[in-house]
Amino acid sequence: MSSGTERTRLIVTGGGSGIGRAIAVEMLRGDRADVVVLDRDGDAANATLNALGDRGRAAIEIDVGDPVLVTEAVEAAVGALGGLDAIVNCAGINIHEDTVSATPAAFEQTLRVNVMGTFFCSQTAARQMIKQETGGTILMMSSTAAFGYVSGLGPHYTASKAAIAGMATAMAGELAPQAIRVNAIAPGPTVTPMTDRLRRSLTREELARYVPLGRFIEPAEVAQLVAYLVSPAGAMISGQVIGINGATTAFAAPRRVRTSSDA
Repeated sequence: MSSGTERTRLIVTGGGSGIGRAIAVEMLRGDRADVVVLDRDGDAANATLNALGDRGRAAIEIDVGDPVLVTEAVEAAVGALGGLDAIVNCAGINIHEDTVSATPAAFEQTLRVNVMGTFFCSQTAARQMIKQETGGTILMMSSTAAFGYVSGLGPHYTASKAAIAGMATAMAGELAPQAIRVNAIAPGPTVTPMTDRLRRSLTREELARYVPLGRFIEPAEVAQLVAYLVSPAGAMISGQVIGINGATTAFAAPRRVRTSSDA
């Protein structure tokens, strides 16, 4: 793992927009990282790369659900970075179907991208870190939905995020002897294109019920948590699922507000 005076060699999946893009940008502060951006949208990945300036090493269009493509992409990223210290898995999808309407195709695709994609990327990164004998950091994106009902998020999305939480703890235990730390971050409602319609539809009273601290989380706030966990300051944090949710999970009773799909 890089020391506090060296730049972290970092891969960010889903780095073309939202939380992933914010993480890539945040890691540039203080010249902390060299970054490779992976995203299914090649144009978005390149836009993030351009925003990173000379600390952006490559943008790679990738379907993270394909293990062969993941291996090729991580190998290319390692070549561009000269090694690998950390990977942050932000690639994910949410197909808006509820329990009654959810199709097998939606369930399969959600698990393929969110769960298998996170696993393939993390597994390939771990193999590289073990080969280097340098240790490293693997971060995954779970969700508040993994721990309680969140209106508007279907059972397939919720199941995928609960699986990621479990996967992080299992991998942390297995990889600890190789000095590889694994954690999951569980954001609550966050300002992203996925939540734009919902955010605009909520009244102030509904927002307070949805997020008790009164606003959605900014992607930069998640990115700052990532920066801490990747840094030497987070050296003894592993096997954790860390929430950043504005007290969304502070109440046991499920709360429902209007969603973007409500009539």
